[in-house]
Amino acid sequence: MEDIELPGFLSIFNENMVATSILMLFFFGIILLVLGQDYLIQAKFMQEGQSFFFYIMTT
Repeated sequence: MEDIELPGFLSIFNENMVATSILMLFFFGIILLVLGQDYLIQAKFMQEGQSFFFYIMTT
């Protein structure tokens, strides 16, 4: 798998750190979107008025 050469902008996925961080952002972002902002505020993971988008990006 490490010998695969990806074309153009896909070459960023040759770096393991980049690929791992993008996949984690994707999977955890979906989980947080399913849970929803109201649940996260109620469970005190987020504060009222905090940006949901930036919460997903930093988590």
